[in-house]
Amino acid sequence: REREREITQTCNMADSTHTMEKVPAAGGDDGYEYGLVDVPDGDDDLNQPETLQQALRSKGNERGHVALLEDPEPGPVDHPELAEDFVRNFLFNNGLSRSLDCFEQEWYEQCQSGDIKSKHPAKIPDIYIFNQQLQDQVTDLQADVKAERMRAKKAAGTHSKLIKERDFHRTQHRRLASDKNKLLAEMKRMHDHQAVLKQQVDELQGKFASAMRQRTLTKISRDRASEEASGLRSTLTQLEKSLGTERPVGGRSSGRSSGRSSGATTLTSGAQPAAPSKTLVGAGALGGVSPTEMIPDQPPAPQAVAPPPTSTPMTASRALALQNVKSLTTHTQAVSALAVFLDHPMLATVSDDKSLTLWDSESGSPIWSVQAHRDWIGGCDDHPQGQHLSTASGDATAKIWDVNSAQCVATFAEHSHAVWDCAFHHSGDFLATASMDNTVKVWDLHASRCRNTLRVHKDSVNSINFQLLSNTFVTAGADKSLILWDARTGLPTSTLNSHRASCNRAVFNRAGTTVCSVDSSGVAMLWEMRTGQPLSSVEFGPHPLNGCAFDASGSVVALASNDGTIRVCDAVTLDELSQLTEHTDAVQAVAFEAHGNFLCSASSDCTARLWA
Repeated sequence: REREREITQTCNMADSTHTMEKVPAAGGDDGYEYGLVDVPDGDDDLNQPETLQQALRSKGNERGHVALLEDPEPGPVDHPELAEDFVRNFLFNNGLSRSLDCFEQEWYEQCQSGDIKSKHPAKIPDIYIFNQQLQDQVTDLQADVKAERMRAKKAAGTHSKLIKERDFHRTQHRRLASDKNKLLAEMKRMHDHQAVLKQQVDELQGKFASAMRQRTLTKISRDRASEEASGLRSTLTQLEKSLGTERPVGGRSSGRSSGRSSGATTLTSGAQPAAPSKTLVGAGALGGVSPTEMIPDQPPAPQAVAPPPTSTPMTASRALALQNVKSLTTHTQAVSALAVFLDHPMLATVSDDKSLTLWDSESGSPIWSVQAHRDWIGGCDDHPQGQHLSTASGDATAKIWDVNSAQCVATFAEHSHAVWDCAFHHSGDFLATASMDNTVKVWDLHASRCRNTLRVHKDSVNSINFQLLSNTFVTAGADKSLILWDARTGLPTSTLNSHRASCNRAVFNRAGTTVCSVDSSGVAMLWEMRTGQPLSSVEFGPHPLNGCAFDASGSVVALASNDGTIRVCDAVTLDELSQLTEHTDAVQAVAFEAHGNFLCSASSDCTARLWA
């Protein structure tokens, strides 16, 4: 402490500057030889006057007391706690408020009276202050320990809860695993059972197919027996008449035969234009004609389905050479359908302008034209004997027209919505119509009434076409399906479901072995009748295909497109052979002439064109 005071006084004296005078060194009395020391010219520190402060600092560096000469750093200064403050803090910390009040009152009274005169109040030794601080720390630590114990207790409760939840979920997992194993075992058992059932179903289907074949053969045998019985009855009747005796014979069969023969005679004897044939239809309205029976299906003779002898096959070279030779322009709106007569040089067209027009195909001039319906006309077909026409209209009716007199001889109005298409049976005794009410109706023309209503399609039925010399016909629907029907039973025989859009048209080839179908996505497909499997499929999109037709030889097929073109394709691979582009709007229908002389098309540009 004395050393620190001396240094402090010395530092206070350093405020006044002292300079040292430069004197030459001389020998002293101590007998020591002093000499001159050379100083470099650049060292100017010796030429500057040195203060006392600098000298003391340099001296202190030599002795190791530099820290005592430096200015102390500012900071808090700890003072010992006074006794009275200690007492106050003790009473306050322990909550002795009344004792603290008494102490304060008595302390200030003695200070005022002069009983306490000490200049230097008593100070509490540092050990007591340190003990008090330790006591405070102990108190704080105890509070922390208590809080941590509470947290630990809470954590223990949470841990116990989590253990319970873990055990619960583990139990649930084991239960689910057990249920899963049970379900897997059940699924395996069901798969095995399904395999057994599939085998049984296959066996039952085979038996059903065999039964159906046997049923068909039985029907054929029954029909043959019925025909033989009818022949025997006729022979017996003739013998009885020749012998001059009378014997009653069942009249239903003979009456039906006479009605059919009279109707056929009327259809073929329509040479006089002024006398329309009315015995084909309408007599049934008076109740005088019994229902007509359909002739059973029999394998047609090869010459019956062969192309006409005078027909010219449509080869690839002919398809490439097709040109527009005639344009038929009478209609004022889109021409929606057409029909080419089999043995007469005529064709019929129908239009959205509600008219039906009959044309001379050789000269290209109209024979007659009538306003046939109250709404657009969507389809037409020619009678196999060439004396009548049928039309289907948006006014929900189908009509039969006499070709010679251009008069309507029958109207069928049992459909509830528009009728899209119509087709004659090869015998000429029946007419089938396809409607937007999802039904197909087969009409008995002699009885003038509906024979069957077929309800299998789930959407509008867009087209209908009979197989040549058969009771089978095909329908194309907006439900993307084609259905083959037996007209005798009114039951579907097969359903073809490969199209992905609404089917607009489906037709048989002349031999009845292939079906061509087109849909609204521009896809054309060929189907094999024997197996019901698709032979080929080609997409001509994105424009819809509206119609299709085989030529008489079955070697090419024509497709009517919504882009105004006609595509002539190979009837096996659907490879495009040529493309006809004279139409200026969508082509709605196409048809080949039976002898292969020309191709006819109907378009929304209000024209029908002949191509040869």
